[in-house]
Amino acid sequence: MSNLFKKYWPLLILPIGFILDLITKQLALNIDDTIVIIPNFFSLELVFNKGAAWGILFPKWFLISINLVAGVGFITYFFKTKGTKLSKVGCVLIATGAFGNLIDRAFYEYGVIDFIAFDFFGYQFPRFNFADSFIVIGVIIFLVALFIEERKNGVHN
Repeated sequence: MSNLFKKYWPLLILPIGFILDLITKQLALNIDDTIVIIPNFFSLELVFNKGAAWGILFPKWFLISINLVAGVGFITYFFKTKGTKLSKVGCVLIATGAFGNLIDRAFYEYGVIDFIAFDFFGYQFPRFNFADSFIVIGVIIFLVALFIEERKNGVHN
């Protein structure tokens, strides 16, 4: 395995995740009614989100800017730091999700395409998409990696 691949393999997540997000959102546009997968737990339901997380409203230009800055920022961090592979995977996942939702915000008037629906004991979790999942999983991985690195270096003993 080449040193280049060893160093940069997490970047493969970006095109794969981006394409997965794009394809699933395009498929979701064909959902006319709720598609129940597991009754009272998991379904697919098309929702257009013009806001940020949980539909919090901000101007479109602001959300596009945030997605762009986050995506570029985490890719820059990937290249500029000597972080662990785990932190770099987190960076790429966050950037992948940011770019996925950026495309929706920039090119679709109706906002971000959300379609994954979970119901937890009667609570309907806000609808989301793969880009949102990449961001959340990426943040968790990134924070865990930073915590492990701090513990390893004795920063917070």
